[in-house]
Amino acid sequence: MVLRRSRGYQDIDGSTGSSRTELPDPDSGVTQEIEMASVSVVPDDTYTVTQAVNALGFGWFQVKLSLWTGLCWMADSMEMTILSILSPALHCHWHISRYQQALTTTVVFLGMMLSSTFWGNLSDRYGRKHALSLCAILLFYYGLLSAMAPSFMWILLLRGLVGFAIGCTPQS
Repeated sequence: MVLRRSRGYQDIDGSTGSSRTELPDPDSGVTQEIEMASVSVVPDDTYTVTQAVNALGFGWFQVKLSLWTGLCWMADSMEMTILSILSPALHCHWHISRYQQALTTTVVFLGMMLSSTFWGNLSDRYGRKHALSLCAILLFYYGLLSAMAPSFMWILLLRGLVGFAIGCTPQS
């Protein structure tokens, strides 16, 4: 008498496999048929995001993290908004050309582009918290200095450094 046990595994094409081995059952002395198919099995201990949040909870750490990263994203978006206000204001105040207006925006994005790899490596090496803290300090410092810039060349330099600091926000 042969007892067949099937685990329900199937190959991708739907076949149940052709290589089977007969093993004796040590308890009953009856031979069992085992299926030898190569099938990858997904473990049952996977979680969805909702299940993971429910299992771990939502506490003070998550509140601080959301506030801190939210404030950095807000500062980043405010700096981007300032670009649309800064160029016309500089045109009226210092009588700069259209080319120079475009250059004030370009140096910010150039600073972001050049710094993203730097901030990514810094974040990986020392942690996202330290990199984001340094980014926020530099963004505040260079933003404040660019508000007091005495000439157009200082504006370009300081706005480039603001762009350098902004490049950290997406990396962290």
